[in-house]
Amino acid sequence: MIGRLRGSCEDERISLDTFAARVDLVYAAQNRDELVDLLADLPPDHALARVVLNTVTWLSWWVARLQAAWRQPRTPRLILPLEENVIIGRSRDCACVLDDPTISRRHAVLDHVDGAWWLRDLGSINGTYVNGFRIMDQLEVRAGDEVAFGAATYQLALAPTRLSHTRQVGAAESLCRALATKRQIPTTRA
Repeated sequence: MIGRLRGSCEDERISLDTFAARVDLVYAAQNRDELVDLLADLPPDHALARVVLNTVTWLSWWVARLQAAWRQPRTPRLILPLEENVIIGRSRDCACVLDDPTISRRHAVLDHVDGAWWLRDLGSINGTYVNGFRIMDQLEVRAGDEVAFGAATYQLALAPTRLSHTRQVGAAESLCRALATKRQIPTTRA
């Protein structure tokens, strides 16, 4: 009896006050007819409907986790620069050239000041986003943050601690170097 009342309250068929009042009446009932009268206005409990609802809830949760897992390793990484000022955009004049039609010629600037990185949009049409939120002002970013320039999304990462002895990698080049295997970003200037 109380299980059906609880289910009706969860399904918002009865209010919490009505549920509490009816539970008191269930405990006060002296015969079966009084119990039947307490549930007479409630629709019959459909076990199949409850199973379907629980299955859909579980599937929705699982799909959301799957989408997050699917997206995470496929997001290309950008190495944070060691230079003070790196302009990001499609133009060959930028220190970091990203080849995506949704990126403006001069899209954003990444400043390295006192060990912290600050990202600022340069008035781009499609915007700059950090962790899903559009930035309107300069914002501090860290390794692990997800940044999007237009529709192109990247995960920021720290530079590897060991660099080749024969070649020093420039910060702008290392910023633009994609570490993801599926997608290559042009890093050369013509």
